[in-house]
Amino acid sequence: MKKHIKALKIGAFFLATAMIVGLIVLANLFLGNPVSRLMAYNAGKKYIADNLDGGGYVIESVNYDWKSGGGYSVRLSSEKQIDGSFYLDTDMLGRITDDMSYYVTDGINTAYRLSSEYDDAVNYVASHTDLPFEVYNVWGRLVFREDIPVEGFPTAFGEDISISSLEANRMYNVEDFGEKIGEISFYFAGDVVLNSDEAAEFLLKFKESCDGFGVKFRCVSMIGSGVHFEELPYEDIYEDGLSERIEAAVKRLDDYFTELDIRKGLAD
Repeated sequence: MKKHIKALKIGAFFLATAMIVGLIVLANLFLGNPVSRLMAYNAGKKYIADNLDGGGYVIESVNYDWKSGGGYSVRLSSEKQIDGSFYLDTDMLGRITDDMSYYVTDGINTAYRLSSEYDDAVNYVASHTDLPFEVYNVWGRLVFREDIPVEGFPTAFGEDISISSLEANRMYNVEDFGEKIGEISFYFAGDVVLNSDEAAEFLLKFKESCDGFGVKFRCVSMIGSGVHFEELPYEDIYEDGLSERIEAAVKRLDDYFTELDIRKGLAD
């Protein structure tokens, strides 16, 4: 009897130990651990010392990333550089597995900043304009060369500006970019159904307001019920015959989607 009880106690001990180990493994898998976090932090400090001395860089955050299979994302930022932030990814041993400093050197952060500034300017105009119809969302973006699909809807962008041509931390005139590669998209709620005449009224009002505020754009898109088109050029937005040009733009997009469906059917 005593041997049986002793065996039960030993079994219970090993079972409890296994459960504790299992919980530790699960916690490490989904939450990380302080030792690995410290090693990731130290890896970031060493990277700054070796590569970014004098750049004003600090470690902004260290976060565990279980979605990528475990490891930490170390965010580096600089008080001296508006486009200077980027991430380093490390494994659980603090070894750097991905260096994303190319977001700074290749102009990606600069492109994000300029596009965000352009969106702010577009939404400022929208919020200060008495538009004839309610808009669910207004989105202004700069369409760089890398954003244009090789195969896709025929683009209205005549200019070809590459993200890699941007200089990090440089103060650009966003309005100049807007005139060349700016796209404004209007999203309407499902209960707002416009016809081509109403869409024309809307666009004329918004264009007039943009001109008044000095916010330029290359083309507009409207997404919603009744009227749905993409990339109507700025120069096509004038009163005479605008409704017909909008209808042609709607048909052009419909024809494009029909062609895609045909291609998909042939591919299937």
